[in-house]
Amino acid sequence: MLFQLEPPPSIVDPAHGLGKFKPRGRYWSGFSAPDRKKRTMTDPAGILLFKIVVCTGFALWSLLAALNNFVGFSASVMAIARTTSMAPLKDDPAITTAFDHRALGGLILARAAVVGVMVLQVLAGFLLTIGSLAFAGLPLLPGFLSAPSMASAGLAMLAVAWFAMLIAGLWFAYWIRQDILQLTHIALLIATVMAALVVNL
Repeated sequence: MLFQLEPPPSIVDPAHGLGKFKPRGRYWSGFSAPDRKKRTMTDPAGILLFKIVVCTGFALWSLLAALNNFVGFSASVMAIARTTSMAPLKDDPAITTAFDHRALGGLILARAAVVGVMVLQVLAGFLLTIGSLAFAGLPLLPGFLSAPSMASAGLAMLAVAWFAMLIAGLWFAYWIRQDILQLTHIALLIATVMAALVVNL
């Protein structure tokens, strides 16, 4: 038999900053929509700290990666050009595939790819930094934004970068001779997805 639930005074008391329960039918269904937006204020300290650590870690990693790509721009361009020209397949012993016609010479595409990745990394670092500070309680965001939404947007920028690398690599058959690189991109994508789940707990 189901018993009608009565909300405890500590929850319905506005002084506790948790708003009011929203009744559905005869039973209490949980927090109303405005209250769910404030869930970061009610997270247990350990979970909130973990979210801050995840956001800060990914933010610093993204900004440092962008800096490294800027400082070592030529090396990054040559690394990407090696994949787009399918040079690894020509190393001894050479491998002939049905995808050889996809190889591209020149550095224009590689330069554009490095610039695009740097832009995504800087955006990710900025958004994740804002999300981390918002999780920490700093009033940086307007009412229609939240710490989870900013952090998720930053992680989405990283996901775009990983998918771009995976799709481009698949086009240039990098799984044949650069399988470790492909596995690295997959691992980074998985880590990004896991981080998105964490910040939206």
